Amino acid sequence: MFLTQLTLSNFRQFEVFQLKPSSGFNFIFGANGSGKSSLLEAIYVLSMGRSFRSSQLTPLIRHHVTEFQVIGTWQNAYARQFTVGVGRQMQLSDIRLDGQAIRSLRDLVSLVPVQLINHDCFHLVDAGPQGRRAFLDWGVFHSELSFFSAWQRYQRALKQRNAGLKRNLPFAELNLWQQELLSQAETIHALRSQYFENFLPHVERVLTELLALDKLTVEYYPGWDVGMSLPAVFIKDYERDCFLGHTQHGPHRADIKIRVNGIDADHILSRGQQKLLSYALLLAQSECLKLFTGKDSVLLIDDLAAELDREKIQQVLQLLQKLKCQVFITGVDESLVLAATKAIDLSMFHVEQLG
Repeated sequence: MFLTQLTLSNFRQFEVFQLKPSSGFNFIFGANGSGKSSLLEAIYVLSMGRSFRSSQLTPLIRHHVTEFQVIGTWQNAYARQFTVGVGRQMQLSDIRLDGQAIRSLRDLVSLVPVQLINHDCFHLVDAGPQGRRAFLDWGVFHSELSFFSAWQRYQRALKQRNAGLKRNLPFAELNLWQQELLSQAETIHALRSQYFENFLPHVERVLTELLALDKLTVEYYPGWDVGMSLPAVFIKDYERDCFLGHTQHGPHRADIKIRVNGIDADHILSRGQQKLLSYALLLAQSECLKLFTGKDSVLLIDDLAAELDREKIQQVLQLLQKLKCQVFITGVDESLVLAATKAIDLSMFHVEQLG
């Protein structure tokens, strides 16, 4: 899947904008503040229905106007095209697929797998488990149709159990929601485990190409000690859960544990190494997704050259080239990237000229 045309109206600093990208590499360069990241943001909005900068769409409206619109045409491997439009008029959002309203963001997100690599990707290494859990679930969502429904049902049951814990309900009275929680937890754990088992060899191979580190381990933690069954964990945790007012263990506490010599990676690795590790995770996920589902990811890479030297830039680009997917890369100085892209067919765009 790739984007063949992008049209913006009153989006961020762009009054009117149109881009016809290539199906491969697209490098967007320009001065800081010129709007390079805003173009990636527009593609992200087109595929996710939200921004990666803000939970609200209203701030994306250009100053002194009341609405924005992003329209994109996508094409799949069979040359079938479809058009997606995302608009915002003050407090009203409108998302359409070939002119028909999309009521669920799930339907939009499932159309095109989009991976974002920017300064926030460090959170895969140096932040808490929430970002790594979301990363894992992105892959499972695009691989297994049943995952989203199980995740929704689990979240509803978890909310109800937590409400009961806050009221100190007897364990037996929590049983209705606990049975639903356990049922969906089993499904979620099974899907995550299978996906991670498929994913792990890919990330290990990519890591050997990008980051030569001894004793680096990447492990899936389901959210509880697998030496105990989850029903037994609920019984053991009941009094403490009541005191805290929430459920301590379960799939909502899952994580990907990344360690070097048994120590959390963020305590040992430099910023550059953390960025390469994040690249390895994201590129391996795109590779795994394509191999097992046939889906091509669209990769949005903001400021590729930041904290990477020319050799590492070239290694990243070579890995991207093997994926054979559409890539959008931003940068301030095109010379550093161009020096590492001699064997890559790359479309160049200057953001000031495009605006």
